[in-house]
Amino acid sequence: MGSSAVGEAFSADQLIDYQSYIQKLIEMESPFLIYAGEFDSQDGPKTIEFWLRDMEFEGSEDFWSQSRQVYWNSYPTTAVGGYWRESPYFSYLTVPKAGHFVPNNNYWASWNFLNDYIQHQALQCHASDGNCETTAAKCSYMNNCSGHGTC
Repeated sequence: MGSSAVGEAFSADQLIDYQSYIQKLIEMESPFLIYAGEFDSQDGPKTIEFWLRDMEFEGSEDFWSQSRQVYWNSYPTTAVGGYWRESPYFSYLTVPKAGHFVPNNNYWASWNFLNDYIQHQALQCHASDGNCETTAAKCSYMNNCSGHGTC
């Protein structure tokens, strides 16, 4: 995922590969949440997605082929709190306007998604119309884009 010079520069950091722990949680069928702030250049979505895509788990192909859903904060006001995918084992959420310290950068999104996991062991759709899907909206914007057809 990068150059050998970058890898060499990080070698002193003694980075730990947590894939085996995530794999064990999946095998135990214990629901869990993986989240990252979109501006986190250290452990953000770009780096998390890289090792998640490398993992093998039942339904991984379906997981990566699904469109991300909009995660709406339900409290204190309705606002976009992130974009997520889910499998039977875990949810993967990217939190907008947040860096490495998501709860500090986007407190209400954190409060809402942690509350969902405490109460339901999964993220919930809090959209006012009950629809968190993005596919129909994307298709309507992209249909006949430069004469290339429709979704």
